[in-house]
Amino acid sequence: MARRIVVVGSINTDLVANVEHFPSPGETVICRSFTTFGGGKGANQAIAAARLGAPVMLLGAVGSDAYGGDRLVDLIQSGVDTSAVSRQHGIPSGIALIQVNASAENTITIVPGANWTITPEQLDRELPRILRSDDLLCCQAELPLETITRALEIAGRIGAVRVLNVAPVISGVRGLVPLADILIVNEVEAADLTGVLDVGPESAGRITEVLSRLGSAIVIITLGANGAYVRSPDFAGLVPSPPVPVVDTTGAGDAFIGAFMAWLAEGQPVEQAVRAGVAAGALAVQVPGAQNSLPAREALTAFLRRVSAIQDF
Repeated sequence: MARRIVVVGSINTDLVANVEHFPSPGETVICRSFTTFGGGKGANQAIAAARLGAPVMLLGAVGSDAYGGDRLVDLIQSGVDTSAVSRQHGIPSGIALIQVNASAENTITIVPGANWTITPEQLDRELPRILRSDDLLCCQAELPLETITRALEIAGRIGAVRVLNVAPVISGVRGLVPLADILIVNEVEAADLTGVLDVGPESAGRITEVLSRLGSAIVIITLGANGAYVRSPDFAGLVPSPPVPVVDTTGAGDAFIGAFMAWLAEGQPVEQAVRAGVAAGALAVQVPGAQNSLPAREALTAFLRRVSAIQDF
């Protein structure tokens, strides 16, 4: 039986505008289309893992507005246990304002809302009751720094495996890395943590070594279309991504993390979990939206079989 994944993280509604190019300061651009999706890195990663068959619980908060109700429905329909998601009356739910340009790149502005009502004191009361020593705990950086810190500290005392996705990089987050067993960052986040500007397939090995010295046993840098580089006690190297048409990169990193955790929870080796994550990300970029793009188990396993048949993957 798979280990359970407990996510402590954000729940947002993504308001997505598609533009030809990002506006410069003072410039107004005309939006080609506008869509509303479920989002928030915590919810995205929880749903990504749950859609792949992993048992997942999310600890988070939504407001009393319609967005909050919609997000709870999304989570429940995806199979996520929402018994630790609180409804904060009189406080708006989290919002992410997202622009996607003609090259499928995105910019994101987050309004935390109810997400920032999750406090260390709340975790002291709830997380020891919820978390077990054989669980995987997953955190991101869309909650207050002190809340993320407390979640990782509690998980360390309990003995759960701690997965930290440093996204986005906020002030002081570098100090969390020693508290994580597994660190996952993208190119921009790796650069912010190390001060190395040129992060790519050629430099990823050196940069993961630098990051591993901060204290995490396993370090993964996701590299977009180039796949992901992993450094662990059992495997170190680049896992390339199969070439796919790109529609929208929003949520690709969350798809990677959800699949990585789902495979790891089933007892798969780190290398295979990374391959599943890379494949999930490749599927996600072909569909617009964050949660909308997260693949189901059947789609991911079929894609892995197809790609493995035509290339060394």
